Amino acid sequence: MKKKHSALLSLGLALTSIFTLVGCGEDPPPENPIPPVPVITDTWDGSSDKSWYVEANPQDLYVFETAEQLAGLAEIVNEGVNFNGVTITLSNHLNLAGFNWNVVATSTRSGKNFEGNSFAGTFDGTNKIISGLTIAEAASNQAVGLFGTVTGTIKNLEIKTSTITTESKNVGFVAGLVSGGTIDNCKVNSDCSLTAPDGAGGIAGRILVSGTITNSANNATITVTETAGGIVGKAYYSQPEKLITISNCVNNGNISAGYAAGGIVGLSAADVKNCVNNGIINATSSGGSCEAGGIVAEQVSCGNIENNTNAGQINVVGGTTAGGIIGFVRYNTSVADYARSETIIIANNANTANIIAENSTLGAGGIVGTIYNQAVVTENINSCAVVTGGTFAGGIVGGLQEAAGNVKLENQVISVTQNTYSLNTVITGACTHCVAYANDPSHVVENNTQA
Repeated sequence: MKKKHSALLSLGLALTSIFTLVGCGEDPPPENPIPPVPVITDTWDGSSDKSWYVEANPQDLYVFETAEQLAGLAEIVNEGVNFNGVTITLSNHLNLAGFNWNVVATSTRSGKNFEGNSFAGTFDGTNKIISGLTIAEAASNQAVGLFGTVTGTIKNLEIKTSTITTESKNVGFVAGLVSGGTIDNCKVNSDCSLTAPDGAGGIAGRILVSGTITNSANNATITVTETAGGIVGKAYYSQPEKLITISNCVNNGNISAGYAAGGIVGLSAADVKNCVNNGIINATSSGGSCEAGGIVAEQVSCGNIENNTNAGQINVVGGTTAGGIIGFVRYNTSVADYARSETIIIANNANTANIIAENSTLGAGGIVGTIYNQAVVTENINSCAVVTGGTFAGGIVGGLQEAAGNVKLENQVISVTQNTYSLNTVITGACTHCVAYANDPSHVVENNTQA
């Protein structure tokens, strides 16, 4: 039988104002037992010296019951306690209306790293709802969301009736940044909206170098000046033996951006698997380049894009490239930022939605818009009615190109094989092909099947 006792803070008692503590069993009492708490209150009073309690019991389980307790967690994490090894659960739905939300783990992005605080514990929402989250102001490099930077785990959480309008370029409803952490089984409802300049996603703003988002869904509308994704805005930078994974996720929200718009992720060096997009994806340029993809807008330097499905129309206005699964595949030459550069694999994906990019300067394709230098495109199915491109357009890939400004891997080519395309797809552009338009004889286009 397990012991259970309350430990909510009264003035002068460290940390206990925000938690109900569940002990770990009938173990012998410690040499320095925790003093009893004679007063129980749901209001965190901001007492100082709050870290010792967690450090004394790193394996304890804390149960949150009120919005005040969650606000108290933000105060403690922002003083430098990262909760590594600690699990926090929700026992109630929480309404944050009335709070000018102070994110849990204030931090900023610095290139592929972050500076400041992170949440390193486990936050288990137990499928409870957090509503009324409102964030209206933040600096451009600040990590913005319910949590700032996550290096631990956030799971089993739903967010509804929440609005974020910010100047931050690292913003998501669950977390602004993920750096080696995990977000699992989180959902954002359709009554939420997000407006930001860049790096915005329904679940997380950015994943840096490594991290995981899985089993999550976005239904919110996202409007961004530069790069956005339904699940994560940017999941990029690569290092050997480190992976970014986005899997089993669904986007139903409409995504609009001025540079890169993706149904699941905008800019990606991630493995993206078993995801579905149903939202309309819009990329609109005012004179520069822009790109859009049903799953990924731009895949850069590495990653496997497998077993994904797109059913949301792709619209590019005045831009570069568009694809039912990926808009653009390219290879960054910065070894410092992309130390792991590998042939990108696009396999077993399906697109049913129209691709409209009539003024695109590069390619429009049923699966991929444009590929530079090398990739494997195999066993994909495109059955959309229309692919409209400005320059190159194809039923599977719009344009296969060699680009001197991208990394070229030794003995690698672009291979487009064993894909299925529809003869009923109307393909329009200056240079078109029912499978893929290749402007270099080294590229392999063979053994594809019409349906």
